[in-house]
Amino acid sequence: MYKPLTLEKTNKEVEKMNKTLWLDFSKKSNYPKLDKNLDVDILIIGGGICGILLAYHLQKYFDKIVIVDQNKLYHNTTGHTTGKVTSQHGYIYYDLINMHSKTIAKEYYKANQLAVNYLKELITNEQIDCDMEIVNATLFAMDDNELQMLKNEEQAYQMLEIPYLKETITIGTNNYQALKIPNQIAFNVVKFLDHILAKLDEQKVSIYENTKIKKTITQLEPLAVTTEGFIIKAKQIISASHYPVYRGFNFYFTKLIPSISYVVVGKAIDTLNLDNEIFINIANPARSIQYGYKDNEKYIILAGNSRDSSKMNDFEEEINDLKQFGKDHLQITEYLYEWYTQDYQVCDLIPFIGRIKNTNIYMAAGFNKWGLSHSVLASLILTDLIVNGYVKYEDIFNPNRKLLLSKTLKYNLKMIKTYISSKLDNQIKDIEIGPNEGKIAKIDGRKYGIFKDSNHKIYLVKPTCPHMGCSLLYNNVSKTYDCPCHGSRFKYDGTCIDGPSNKSLSCFIFEGE
Repeated sequence: MYKPLTLEKTNKEVEKMNKTLWLDFSKKSNYPKLDKNLDVDILIIGGGICGILLAYHLQKYFDKIVIVDQNKLYHNTTGHTTGKVTSQHGYIYYDLINMHSKTIAKEYYKANQLAVNYLKELITNEQIDCDMEIVNATLFAMDDNELQMLKNEEQAYQMLEIPYLKETITIGTNNYQALKIPNQIAFNVVKFLDHILAKLDEQKVSIYENTKIKKTITQLEPLAVTTEGFIIKAKQIISASHYPVYRGFNFYFTKLIPSISYVVVGKAIDTLNLDNEIFINIANPARSIQYGYKDNEKYIILAGNSRDSSKMNDFEEEINDLKQFGKDHLQITEYLYEWYTQDYQVCDLIPFIGRIKNTNIYMAAGFNKWGLSHSVLASLILTDLIVNGYVKYEDIFNPNRKLLLSKTLKYNLKMIKTYISSKLDNQIKDIEIGPNEGKIAKIDGRKYGIFKDSNHKIYLVKPTCPHMGCSLLYNNVSKTYDCPCHGSRFKYDGTCIDGPSNKSLSCFIFEGE
């Protein structure tokens, strides 16, 4: 039975909440907000690893490239990853074979291993200082149910001719059966991207932050419109923004399932021996374990408790559950970082990467919590599609493909229930809150999102998602309002930072005493 780990947070620790180990390394420049119309060759929407690598590749072929990001470059999804690039995506290959075919499953593996090998070669050739380690990606079974699933996955590895090792591993004081895929990567993604940003040609690549695209318009040469009304005309547009900025016939919000995971980072003890390994178990609750490094000290990065956003769990309770596991199994007594991250999953397990039918708009989305490997892969696929018009893996990741109807229908029927549940009167009515705290409360019979900052300034928003009207939840880890239906997220001041919503929340600010 879950027993919460009681940890009193100091002011310094509160500031660290949802700030990641990687972002503490950031040395990137600040970029301006777009304040004019533009006419360019390539518009890249999204400044994570996928968007930045796309600019790096495409600058060899085009003279006018623009990256726009609604937040700061790499500070959203990319900066909240666990830092591993691997073709071992948990328990997946057995399901891919049964859901699709042996051929598609093998091509999926080959494509992702291509991304791993490319990144390894790029880091080596460019001599990029990003703490790259060559590791075994280890899938392990924590109970009898997972052990049977491990046997299924081994069978899939054999069918697909995936090179692997089968071993008994030790984590803490426990032994587990495991499958290892060698020659995978763990690295510091922020140090890597700072190097790539320095390699962008300033004469060819322009970057704008805090610039949100609210819509793209399809025509011979498409254009994008920002929330402030500025127009970017481009010969080709790439939506690499975690969620596609496209509202055409595909209705991507019905096909992308928002999924939540948590990460904590604690000091490692000398007796643990997890070097050259990245671990993940098979089923939920997920436990991903690996080392990270800072200031010549070794840390344990522990991630897990994945769930789809419709499950309205308490965010801080989930974090504490993860910490309790780290204390019990990895002897972690001090945590320096904790964060929450959101990704999107596709019902058929394969991301959307490619050209949107009959347009000059391309997209990369639905990375199923394996965003780094899929982002690198997407940058390679989309570059080839734009430059050469064809790439080997185009059909497998085709964003226009038909999904499995039963799974898609099941998800969207559940969203109706989630919408209704979000409207029920089950929120906290007590409006007494302390500094750096927030909640959903009722004032004169109406719900409001209320946040008080460290200066006692009050931020008041209406907690309803502009996308389709779902009631928002307050996330007490990241200090955001999150939509349980389709994954839109908003800062406590109402600014939209993720998801399908193209509007922010109206915010009223009251000065503190």
